[in-house]
Amino acid sequence: MKAYLLPILILFLANCAEVKPIEIQSEGTKMENLALSQFGENYATKKNKTGSHFIVFKKYKKLEDLFATVKFFIFEEDSQSIIFQDELNAGSVSWHSDFIIIAISRDLKTDVDKNQQSTSTYYYDVKSKSITKP
Repeated sequence: MKAYLLPILILFLANCAEVKPIEIQSEGTKMENLALSQFGENYATKKNKTGSHFIVFKKYKKLEDLFATVKFFIFEEDSQSIIFQDELNAGSVSWHSDFIIIAISRDLKTDVDKNQQSTSTYYYDVKSKSITKP
């Protein structure tokens, strides 16, 4: 009789357990999917203070390069889309204010003095979607 009691007890307890529906795992956010498709792994993000926009970027550096090339896009949370993208040779990109980024690109001159650098800077306003130069 004891031999039958254990399997019956197990069946009883198994049927009493709450059945939880299987939740489908999200395949990542739209921004993550876009970043993975454009940059692959090891990308980085910088969020503005309000959290409405993100700079998503990746640095690429060859052994002979002094500075890394930066590829980036700006992702807008509300529209869930890329509103701007660029590539900066030996450059950097960051938030200048809540809604304005600063992008700096450095190019080596091909003149006699190859160590001299030319710097190009612009500001991008994510609200008006316009570029201004200093």
